[in-house]
Amino acid sequence: IPYMAPEIALGKPYSYEVDVYSFSILLWEIISLEWAFNGFDAKNYFLHVCERNLRPTINRKWPAIVRMIIQEGWDPKPQERPSMKRIRSMLRGGLE
Repeated sequence: IPYMAPEIALGKPYSYEVDVYSFSILLWEIISLEWAFNGFDAKNYFLHVCERNLRPTINRKWPAIVRMIIQEGWDPKPQERPSMKRIRSMLRGGLE
């Protein structure tokens, strides 16, 4: 459940943006070395993540490009999420 974009959980139409959401959650977990939404059952996930747009806390010490990718990638509005192509460009630019 923690990798499922809210629009899927809510039974709304979806597109590739759901993969961007999942990538952003996984990236957060990799960087933080923690589980996203640890301890949430399905009911809490739907209430807090899907309905109230709760997201894990982004550490201000992480590189700016990583913070931006994560924050944009799990935007509550799927159309506001970047494409994976844009994320790739952002990562490449940040690594150079």
